[in-house]
Amino acid sequence: MKKMALALLASVAFTGTAHAEIFEGPYVGVAAVRDAYEIKGDLLGDVYLDGLSANGYGAALYAGYDLPLTANIFVGLEANASLTGAALTISDEDGKAQIKARESFGFSSRLGYKVTDTTGVYARVGYQNTKFKTNFFGDTESGNEEALVYGAGLETGLGAKTSLRAEYSVEDYDSSVSNSKLSVGISYRF
Repeated sequence: MKKMALALLASVAFTGTAHAEIFEGPYVGVAAVRDAYEIKGDLLGDVYLDGLSANGYGAALYAGYDLPLTANIFVGLEANASLTGAALTISDEDGKAQIKARESFGFSSRLGYKVTDTTGVYARVGYQNTKFKTNFFGDTESGNEEALVYGAGLETGLGAKTSLRAEYSVEDYDSSVSNSKLSVGISYRF
């Protein structure tokens, strides 16, 4: 009975690896994220905040689909959702002002090149929508901002169905806010 169970398990494992190719087909993943939002200019009109930053850590979930164009070139589409703890707090004798980035979601495409059978580099471009919460000396507001996302990454296979990736991207919200994001993720392919 043990031999039969081991043979069945081995055949299922072998069948699973035959269908999961790196940079081909559907995948899901989870990533650890380091956000570094930077204010560029007079975000509040008469208050000069240029150069201040809101830094924090977060997590992201993503799902996508890769399609090989040639033996070494692939394209992909990906959706993501994330939550960050990035915040900027300014205090004085009148109280405090705080800006927090919270949940966000986005869509992007990527174009990549396989350096080896299991390792590839890629460029990414897409859209991101992030909810920001502000508290300026007791006056609280929240709202969503949209961003153009661009970046690059490296992904390498860890096994038949899993891969590890590292990525740097920029979320350019408008002329007043940007986010330089570093992420490390692990993906599972179907």
